[in-house]
Amino acid sequence: MYKRQTELFTCNKKNTQPLSLRERQVLSGILMEFNYKQIAQMLSISSKLVGHYKRLALRKLGAKSIQSLLIPTNSLD
Repeated sequence: MYKRQTELFTCNKKNTQPLSLRERQVLSGILMEFNYKQIAQMLSISSKLVGHYKRLALRKLGAKSIQSLLIPTNSLD
């Protein structure tokens, strides 16, 4: 499962910038169903920064939402 998450976080179609460590940590927390406050406490940052890192990561991955990362596009056809 860890390998699958790594592949997800390196899948980068529109931009060649890799995700930062903090962006990967925030996305991991979101995918493990922690809320912003819990993620912020674990990472010793504010909950506003959690949202900021989430937006940066989604932009780098070319996604509009977390859900779009979870639903394979070929399954919608």
